[in-house]
Amino acid sequence: AINTTKCHKMSEPGYEAVDGKTVDDHNERIPITAFDPQYAANSVTEVEFTKVFVEPEGTESVPQVLEVTRLVYTYTKNVTYKILSILLSILLAFFWGLSFAALAFFTVWFINPTVRVFYIFINIFAKLYAVVISLFCDPLNYSYGLIFSRCRHNFFFKPYPKALTA
Repeated sequence: AINTTKCHKMSEPGYEAVDGKTVDDHNERIPITAFDPQYAANSVTEVEFTKVFVEPEGTESVPQVLEVTRLVYTYTKNVTYKILSILLSILLAFFWGLSFAALAFFTVWFINPTVRVFYIFINIFAKLYAVVISLFCDPLNYSYGLIFSRCRHNFFFKPYPKALTA
């Protein structure tokens, strides 16, 4: 279930959420499910320690070592993610913004009109093709129909005689 108090633009002071609560905290984290619930359900980026490192039954680490490795893994993952976010997120957001804007621009101003022109030409050729086929093939097909309508023959299947075996 999505927590409706933690959605995009709901961190503005005085914004009333669906459940009647107001949100005044600007530092509140926005869960990924607020943007795309399907993404969270099929998340391949779920890399918590207990999801990544699952020990099979019968082989268990020393609890203290397991706790230390969990802390080191979690700290390293979180710090590395934050550093990469600081260094690259603005550049990548700019890149993806440009990419999707260019894709939308070319779709609206190039691909859609080109496809529309293609359909217009195809429609013209389809009408010409229908005229040509009706002019040349219809009389021929009509003649073949008259020729073969006079044929009367009973076609039946007669099996081949059995081969002699030695």
